[in-house]
Amino acid sequence: MHIPDGFINNNITGPALGSAGAFAAVAFHKIYREVMQRVAVAHKQLATIPATSAEITTRQTAVSKSGKRQLWQMATVGSFIFLIQLIDVPLINGTPGHLLGGALAAFILGPWAAMVTMAIVLSIQAIILGDGGTIALGINFLTMGVIAIWTAWGMSSMIKKKTHAILGLSTALSVIITALVTATIMQFDTSRFGGNVQSFILTHCVIGIAEAGVTIVLIRWWQSQKQSIAIADIKK
Repeated sequence: MHIPDGFINNNITGPALGSAGAFAAVAFHKIYREVMQRVAVAHKQLATIPATSAEITTRQTAVSKSGKRQLWQMATVGSFIFLIQLIDVPLINGTPGHLLGGALAAFILGPWAAMVTMAIVLSIQAIILGDGGTIALGINFLTMGVIAIWTAWGMSSMIKKKTHAILGLSTALSVIITALVTATIMQFDTSRFGGNVQSFILTHCVIGIAEAGVTIVLIRWWQSQKQSIAIADIKK
């Protein structure tokens, strides 16, 4: 689902890049405030006359214990998303597709941490690996890093009695909705994409079902490891 540079008109990619930057900035700010804390640090006072053994206490910013755990979880989930997005599988009429991982990140990390994680993953893929364009990074982040994450989180949050099946359904629908939005954006250049819309949507319907199963399995495994999870009150 990574859109390359030159595929979409710059009149669209430019504003999209700005919007994505704003979303990412808010997410990074929220996570920064969550993982950092103000701690008291004692310093020995410089030599004085007469000599004293007084200490000066200042407050510095450092990563909290819970923040370290959250950063570790973000790195773990991000590494998995990075790998699964590199695997393109040809499905309907040879149209390639890959898992997104947005729903999984949202359920485990929460939507804001998931956005930060996805922003880092997509940036590395675009800048270092050339998977998705750097100018088109804004569109790719808005679809996979905002729409996919908040759609899955929003749908699951509306249901009080959450089950793994509900999370799977939310995952599948988030992938399909993200694909619909992506297809709508790419339709602005019908000469390159017009005839492939149906195959693109059908491919991501298959991917959505597959991702739902993968998400359920991984969340069950994550819970079995006694790891914290953002989506609460999951019933069997």
